[in-house]
Formats: sequence, structure tokens, C-alpha cells
Amino acid sequence: MIHRDFCNPAYTKEYSMLRMQFHFLLSRYSCQDGLIPLSLNDIAEKLSCSIHSIYKFIRKGLSEKSLAVYNNQLYLLRRVNHENYTEGYVKHFPFLESEAFQDMSLHAQRFVLYALWSGVHTGYHLKRALSDLYHSTKDYEGKLNIYTKKELKAALEEAATFLRLEITTVRGIEKVTVHGLQEEYARQSALENVGEYEWLDEQLVKLNAEDLIPKTARRDLLKLKSEYINRFAEAGKKMFVQALEKLSSSYKLLHKELTKEGEIGRYFRSILDELAEKALPFLQKQLMTAKNALTTTQFLPMKQDTPEASTAEQWASWFRRRVEQLQLAIGWITHKQKQPDALASTGQALPAIDKFPFYNWLEAEDEDG
Repeated sequence: MIHRDFCNPAYTKEYSMLRMQFHFLLSRYSCQDGLIPLSLNDIAEKLSCSIHSIYKFIRKGLSEKSLAVYNNQLYLLRRVNHENYTEGYVKHFPFLESEAFQDMSLHAQRFVLYALWSGVHTGYHLKRALSDLYHSTKDYEGKLNIYTKKELKAALEEAATFLRLEITTVRGIEKVTVHGLQEEYARQSALENVGEYEWLDEQLVKLNAEDLIPKTARRDLLKLKSEYINRFAEAGKKMFVQALEKLSSSYKLLHKELTKEGEIGRYFRSILDELAEKALPFLQKQLMTAKNALTTTQFLPMKQDTPEASTAEQWASWFRRRVEQLQLAIGWITHKQKQPDALASTGQALPAIDKFPFYNWLEAEDEDG
């Protein structure tokens, strides 16, 4: 899925064609935490452009706070996750990365994205006066950064390749109405996010285990990764990597016992659960530290409506969320420890403790299919 901002005319107004494709690529290769598991050379190769262009796009993304770099790794901040899920997203249609789309003029591409940003693929109609879309007067700046009506109409004519649109005149005012996507494109299934698969492949290569874990089992492993990141944040990701190391070292001994469908996933869950239990004392110490920090921050003597007061409230809010996250994680571990062995042996899932509405592409595909 593509974050809706990357189709917002307020953002795309200054984007080049290549930069739009750059964002589409990152959206398809982003992991749940925003990590892009591609090298900059990989990105440049996939976009058939110079590494200099990638550096330029990253610098702009950093200044716009759409990207971040941490430990020399690139992160996509504008992605569909539990924090901005309600803001909506645009379905990642394959035609957005097609030659037919990329061969259109920049103005036509921006209008197609504007229509998607408006939700025409979900049943909404986009209706605008033409004068709203270009710089129709000296003091008015149109949404699409177009300077003449002639250029705008040429862009709309191109965009009709993908959009069902019509131009009408009502009381002397020319308007364009987009009724939806052309049928052949409206039927397209969204491109699957492959970031997690790419990341997992990279980890398995590092462990010399890329030939040990079948492709069919990797989806089960990634579902567990998503679950543990939701419960333990960064610590969950570290547990997952440690569990991969243990799985790769023991798989040669156990591969004959792990031949049935789902066996690898069940064995991997047992490794993760063991690691989580070992992490319990550490998490309890972190919870105590976070509670002390929250108490200290809440009672700092600050004057109202000052920068210091605002900063203190931000820290208090962060510690409050941290306390809640740790309490949920600890509660999940202790609850799992208390469950009867009979229930544990059935493989039944425990009721979810956290309530974050993360848009999980792994789960969404199951629901659709």
C-alpha cells in the first residue's frame, strides 16, 4: 500500500517522475517498522537511475520527514502502520509502475495520483472546476502546478488512459469529473509488499541458511515476526533474529521431524516463546525504570505555555506509552506461562492483548482470499 501523502498534490506538485517512482518502490519494499532492506545501489538499479539521484531524493525526504536514516539504514516514515492507519492509503496498483504510466507527461501522472488521493478507486467521484487545477489567475496557484488551460486539458486527455473522466460546462464553468478507474485497471490486484520477504532472505543468507528454510515456511515466520514486533517493539525484532540463529543451527538435526506443513512455524514459535520468557526479568526492570521516569517528568515544576513545559509533556507522553507497551508485553508473557499444558499443546492462539489497528498485509491477504 502507498501512503496517501505520496499522491497528495500538495506533495507531488514539485516531484519529478523519477521521484514518484522512488516513493512507489520504497512503499513496496518497506518492512513493518519502516526499514527498507535494500542497498542504495539496489534502489538505483531497480529504478535504472544514478546513485546520485537516490542520494538527492533521500536528502529531500529527510528534510520533509518522510524518510529517516538510522545506523546507516534507510527507513520510510510515511507508511501505512498503526499510527497513521486512519489517514488512509492508496492501493498500490501495478499500472503505477508500468511503462504506460511512466511514459505519460508529468502533469498527467500527477492528476492520476490526485484522483487516487481523492479516493476514486474506492467509489468516490472527483469533481473540480478546471480553474482550480491550474494557475488560472495571477494570485491563484492551482493544485497541479500547471500554468495554462491548454496544458491542463492535454494532461487530462492523457490521464483518460487510466481514468473514466468527462469535462462538462455548467453555467459557463468548465469542470472535470472522474468517475473511477478504467475497468481494466480497476480490476488489478495490489502489488504485494515484499519488504519483509526481502529482509528475511537477507537474514537467512547471513546465516548460510537460505537453502534450509523452504519458501512455504517463510510466510509463517514473518507472521510471527509481526506478532512479536507488535508486542515487544524493537526487542521483538531482536528476539526474532536470535530465534532465526537458533533455528538455522538446529534445523540440520531436526529437518526430518519438521516436514509437515506448519511444523517449522510451530517449532519457531516455541523458540520465540522461550526467548520471551527469558526476557521477562529485563522487561520488568525496564517497566520500573519507565514508571520512575514518568513520575519524575509529570511533576517537573514548569511554567505553563513555555517551550520547557511542552517538551516535558512530550517526554511524559512518550514514557506513558512506553509503560503501557511494557505492561502489555509482560502481561502476555505471564498469561502464557499460566495457561494449561493441554491448551498450549493444541497450538490455539491466545486472545490479542494489544489493540493497535496495524494494517498487516500478511493478514489482509488471508482475509481477502
